[in-house]
Amino acid sequence: MLGKTTLKVSLLLENNKKLLFLAQTHQNGGRFALIGGKPDIREFAVSTLVREAREEAGIEIQEADLHLVHVLQEQKNKKTQIVLFFKTKKWEGEAKSAEPKKFKEVCWASYLNLPEKMNPITRRVIERIYEGETFTAVDTREVSQEVDFTPVLEEADMV
Repeated sequence: MLGKTTLKVSLLLENNKKLLFLAQTHQNGGRFALIGGKPDIREFAVSTLVREAREEAGIEIQEADLHLVHVLQEQKNKKTQIVLFFKTKKWEGEAKSAEPKKFKEVCWASYLNLPEKMNPITRRVIERIYEGETFTAVDTREVSQEVDFTPVLEEADMV
């Protein structure tokens, strides 16, 4: 029997080698997070990010400017979560916390010096993105043990 699969999207908004993070309120975990969320019914992933960017950070982004840079497959017991990470360097407006009950403020941080308080899986995905990797598979029961499903070519497979 297959478990439930959910889809989430996250945005890497980049400016001068820095990424935009939302500082969660203490009640919401107190960590630094990327803009993102789950699609509404009949909503495409890129449309979700356009909506979430407006709702969470008060900025406008365009679907055409979003580039898929990474896929995370996260196993949680009998549930699977797929997170699509998109990146853009284009937006309009000044980023701010547009949901003050969820986020205290926004901040920019270099991808080389990520905030201390952030989800370790998100941290690893960002590191892998900047290493040129496009896929990460994680079993959250064994967060330290990362599984990469990228096929390995044997010498006999090479032409």
